[in-house]
Amino acid sequence: NGLGLGNSTRCSAIIHEMYLLKYQIDVVTSSNGLNYFRATNEVTNLFSFKPLLYGKVKGKLSILYTLLMVPKLLMIFIENCFLFRLILKKTNYSAVIFDSDYTAFFALWKRPRPLLIALNNAIVVVQECKKISKLPQSIRLQYWLEKMDCWYHNVVPDLVICPRFSNKIGSQYKKIKYTLPIVRSGLYGKSERETLNNILVMLSGSQFGSETYFLNKLNISSNIKINVIGKSGLSSEQIIFYDKIYHNQSLLNSADLLVINAGFSAISEALVLRVPAVIIPIENHAEQYINSILFEKLGLGLVATQENAHEKIIEVLSNYPKYLEAHKNFNISANGTKEALQIIEESLNSKQAKL
Repeated sequence: NGLGLGNSTRCSAIIHEMYLLKYQIDVVTSSNGLNYFRATNEVTNLFSFKPLLYGKVKGKLSILYTLLMVPKLLMIFIENCFLFRLILKKTNYSAVIFDSDYTAFFALWKRPRPLLIALNNAIVVVQECKKISKLPQSIRLQYWLEKMDCWYHNVVPDLVICPRFSNKIGSQYKKIKYTLPIVRSGLYGKSERETLNNILVMLSGSQFGSETYFLNKLNISSNIKINVIGKSGLSSEQIIFYDKIYHNQSLLNSADLLVINAGFSAISEALVLRVPAVIIPIENHAEQYINSILFEKLGLGLVATQENAHEKIIEVLSNYPKYLEAHKNFNISANGTKEALQIIEESLNSKQAKL
């Protein structure tokens, strides 16, 4: 799924490792994913899907409006399925690895059939939602979509690689293989931060990315510089606005505080970098709701809205050593990509042995 960049970044992390092992990799994606993978030489062929967009009302995710769009979305889905069938006919792939895309269902009828591997953590969202005595009304419809996502991934793929923040989450499905967070190469967690110099605002590249008007209310030291990726605005001596930067590791590595939405990949990168964050979950989105409250419960940052983000930023800055210490103690490993690669290779070898 190429609407946001989270799916692309974690797929690219695995692609990078497979490329080093001399695998040939083709990618099929849409929207932002196309621009992201055009900038790499690790992909042999890049194919374009039409994007399946969520419905929105006044800029906010609307599951009800998404349901009303089903006839239109179904036509786009069918068109993508025909494209996917053509791609499969041209090459005998050993495996199809898919991340939040559902056309892979049609690979079940390919002969010889490729191994179907999903990257998906819907089971984590569903399990965490079940722990909450009363889910907020705003995320209940989207929660049911997550449950349907779980059902799909329990039926279709041969196995599911599920990145998570903790190794304490059990599985009720045999085909699920858990890994640590999967993040891009080139990100380096800082053990110590002597000074606080840079804030990076990196909100979602999808259709629901938060706005940045909260920056106008932010009153902080002029010594702290703010970089804003993917949003338009008038740059000043303190705030610099950048167009979309798809490979932005250098800005992430220099950041002392992140302001991000609550996509799993964005939060995973904050964890691996060991950088405190102010998180603005997309409204009405169950996964982002769960991701954000887990992050805050761990003491690694604060959850905010667009209306109070400036206050939460100041609160984190005022208690910065406390959040740094929490990251130091949490100290999650960046081995998720290696774990995923091992699972993929073991599955490919097992499939080959059965032929």
